[in-house]
Amino acid sequence: MTAEDRLPATQPDILTTDRLILCPPTRASDWADEYPYVTDAITSLWIGWDTPKTVAEYEAAAADALCRRAHGNYQGWSAYRDLGNGGREFVGVVSLEWVTPQMRGARYELNFWVAEAQWGKGYAYEMARAAIDWAVRWTELPCITMSWTHGNERSRSVIERLIPGQEPEVHSAYKNGATLPVYHYVLDLQQTRKEYFEKNRSRLARESVEAAFWPRARDIVHFVGVCGAGKTTLVNRLAKRCAYFGGKAIGTIDYDPHTPDHQGTDRRAFSRDLDRRNNEAGSHDPAIHREIVEHSLALLETWKHSDANVVLVDRWYESYDHLPRECWQQIEDAIKGSGFNYRRILLLVVESIQGEEVGPIRERLLHT
Repeated sequence: MTAEDRLPATQPDILTTDRLILCPPTRASDWADEYPYVTDAITSLWIGWDTPKTVAEYEAAAADALCRRAHGNYQGWSAYRDLGNGGREFVGVVSLEWVTPQMRGARYELNFWVAEAQWGKGYAYEMARAAIDWAVRWTELPCITMSWTHGNERSRSVIERLIPGQEPEVHSAYKNGATLPVYHYVLDLQQTRKEYFEKNRSRLARESVEAAFWPRARDIVHFVGVCGAGKTTLVNRLAKRCAYFGGKAIGTIDYDPHTPDHQGTDRRAFSRDLDRRNNEAGSHDPAIHREIVEHSLALLETWKHSDANVVLVDRWYESYDHLPRECWQQIEDAIKGSGFNYRRILLLVVESIQGEEVGPIRERLLHT
């Protein structure tokens, strides 16, 4: 294998699409999400290799894939649907794998499979397209091959959408006790690469700046605004973007329908319990004010000892009603001495506001 043949392990590992996050497993245990699907009678029927039948066999296959990844002849991603607020749902797997013998000059094959519950939603094409774009941008491969097994019309439609008008080569493969025809196609990455860079020239120029920025950043980005202003959405989007360019992000949560208030407290910069007690005390209890300060400083301390490049904060000390100025000052002095660059972003809702909401929203903005 030449240097040109090796897949880079240092380029952005996490891929994102409009609907999916694609994460490369880095430990054998990371494949745990996949095991129930590769042993499922329906899904496994259309996976292009004889799937493991036991957990031990699957762990061995996962360890082998990690070894091949380390040697530069495999790259794979588990795809998830982003549910927001840290939740995700398994969708499928896409990978690039070294093939022997070569298929019409292609040294790697693009493979993908989707869990049965996710069929018919366009995810296979989305996953495959993301992996192709990665190969175009980060490798020097001249071409890759794709194939579908006789009867798998869903994979056929995806491949023929990616490689329109090509007549496949027909070979055969043994799977599940039968020999079946397999239809092979080859995608010219050199032409695809030319079209990709031409189409994305301005975006790639911006991204080259970001690729240098995120891994070296040390920032707290604090979103401030009324409910519905978009804080959670921006936290999630920036966390994805930071990860894509090789940075590490910590994101806090506020309103989360999937996490009750008494859970995930270590991820809440704004304490629901302290807020409730502060309100019940009419915002006049110094002991509760001290607890609010201590909670904020303790969380800041955990961020300082993390390796996060960016801490994305969805609601913090600004949301405690009538917190005394000296408490604010103590928290902000600690932030200044933390080693983080502190960026506070105020989000405003520009649509017209009707009825009795105007007064409370105006008061909150003025207080902030």
